[in-house]
Amino acid sequence: MIACEEYGEALYTLAVQNGRIQEFDQNLSAITQVLKSHPEYVRLLDTPAVPTKEKLTLISEAFAGAEPLVLNFMMILCEKHAVYLVPDCYKVFKRIYFEEHNIAEAVCVTARPLSAAQTSALQTKLQTLTGKTIHLRCDVDPAVIGGIVLRCDGRQFDGTIRAKLETLRHNLASVIV
Repeated sequence: MIACEEYGEALYTLAVQNGRIQEFDQNLSAITQVLKSHPEYVRLLDTPAVPTKEKLTLISEAFAGAEPLVLNFMMILCEKHAVYLVPDCYKVFKRIYFEEHNIAEAVCVTARPLSAAQTSALQTKLQTLTGKTIHLRCDVDPAVIGGIVLRCDGRQFDGTIRAKLETLRHNLASVIV
């Protein structure tokens, strides 16, 4: 079995040693997106029914512009029938990069899209609170009704109307009359 933690760390170490962190990151991000959006391609690359030589050729052709070391990584995983683990290895790579560069990812979910000014203010506030550079992703989910759900640094803050209504419903249900 492939240990994603070890492979992700090895990828990061290779990227640092070769001074190509940004290129590795871009390649791994693009490859991860391709693999997530085409699960049938992953199954093809991981199946023992197709000869390994043919699968390696497919990888070479599909990702011809990739960093050679990233391409070699893909081929190693293909030989081990573990191409499906590329996204997990990339998560480890990204986590290490973020830790070493004092970066945190944050996700906010609102009922309606935030304006550019609101997004900027939220990002600035999070940077002040955490002392880290924040990569903020804003999602829209009408089910939150109003307010915001915020996930940052392993914490979740739910200030939505939906959550308040759920709390109220729970409190009312537990009242003995």
